[in-house]
Amino acid sequence: MNREMGFWNYNLIPFKTIGTQLSAAYLWDLLIKNLAVTVPLGMAFAGMKEKIWKSFLWAGGIIVGKEILQFVTMTGYFDVDDIIVNLSGAALGVFLYKVSKEQQDQKSNF
Repeated sequence: MNREMGFWNYNLIPFKTIGTQLSAAYLWDLLIKNLAVTVPLGMAFAGMKEKIWKSFLWAGGIIVGKEILQFVTMTGYFDVDDIIVNLSGAALGVFLYKVSKEQQDQKSNF
């Protein structure tokens, strides 16, 4: 697969990229950077939506849309592993927001 611009680059096999490239630099790039971007995204949507599933749906739509845009415009690499990691980050963000909100609500009740 050619990763240069102007070619359709994609991976549709879950965990293929993660499983084949287990170097420290790759894990840093994939996990930390993708999580650093998507955890706040999940937290933002959790703050705007009352239902957890709606927060996750909105964040997931943006994540999948970004990957599709990269594929269609041939400017990036469509990778299902990126979607999995990004959705995990968004879910973590939604969870962290809900937990912190519950703790704030408990403190204000005392």
